[in-house]
Amino acid sequence: MESLRIKRTIKHLLGGVRKAIEDFSMIQNGEHIAVGVSGGKDSLTLLYALNELKKYGIYDFKLSAITIDLGFPGPPLPTSALNEFCLDNGIDFYLEKTSIASIVFLAREEKNPCSLCSNMRRGALANKCKEIGATSLALGHHKEDLVDTFLMSLFYENRLNTYQPVTYMDRSEITVIRPFIYVEEADICYIREYLQLPLIESPCPINKKTKREEVKLLLTDISKTIPKARNSIFSAIMNPESAFLFHSKYKSSENNEHE
Repeated sequence: MESLRIKRTIKHLLGGVRKAIEDFSMIQNGEHIAVGVSGGKDSLTLLYALNELKKYGIYDFKLSAITIDLGFPGPPLPTSALNEFCLDNGIDFYLEKTSIASIVFLAREEKNPCSLCSNMRRGALANKCKEIGATSLALGHHKEDLVDTFLMSLFYENRLNTYQPVTYMDRSEITVIRPFIYVEEADICYIREYLQLPLIESPCPINKKTKREEVKLLLTDISKTIPKARNSIFSAIMNPESAFLFHSKYKSSENNEHE
C-alpha cells in the first residue's frame, strides 16, 4: 500500500514539474542546469525530480548541484551524504565557501538579515553557475512559497509581488527557474522522507524565526476557517489579468458613470 502511495506521489510531483517546465519554457535541450541545494527538503527533492526527468529522457540537459557554505562559525557543513547522492546519480557537486554570514550578521549587523543574505547567496550561486558553464539556476520554491512571498510583499513592502517562474538576471546572464511552482509542500515532505534524501541542518541562528515563518503560521490559522485559502491566493497569482487594481489618479469609465 505504501509503495503504491509513493509511486502516485512521485508521479504527481513529476507531472507538476513537467507542467511548469512546459508552461514557462524553463528548459532547453542541451543546456546545463545547476540546482541551488541548500540542504533543505525542497532543493534536495528538486534535485531528485530533475534527475528523474533526465533519466527518463524526457529532457536532455546536464545537471549539477551547488551548495553555498555561508561561513557560519562551527563545524563545516556535513555534505558527505549529499556528495555521495550526487556521485551515485552522476551529478556534479560543488561546495562553494563564502563569508556571507559574517557580512550579514557582523559587518552589517542587519536586523532583518534574510533579504540581504538571500541576495548574496543568489549572487554566489550565479557566479558559480558561470564558472562551471551552467546557464540556468534551478531553485526549490514551491506552490506555498509563492503564496507566502505574495503575502509578505503585501504586508511588509506595500506591494503585490512574488517569485517569478522564470527570471533572467542581466548582471550574471543566468536564468533562474522554479520548476516546483505547481508542487505542494506536502508531496515534497513525503517524498523526501520516504527516499531519505540527505538533509543538511541549517546553521543560521534565526532559522524558523523569520517573517516568512510568521506568515506561514498566519496562513495555517486562516486555513482552519477557510480551508482553500492558499489555493485561492495561488489562483489569483496565476491569473493576474483578473485583478481589479487602480492608480490613485485613475478613474474608470464605470466609476464615472456612477458619479
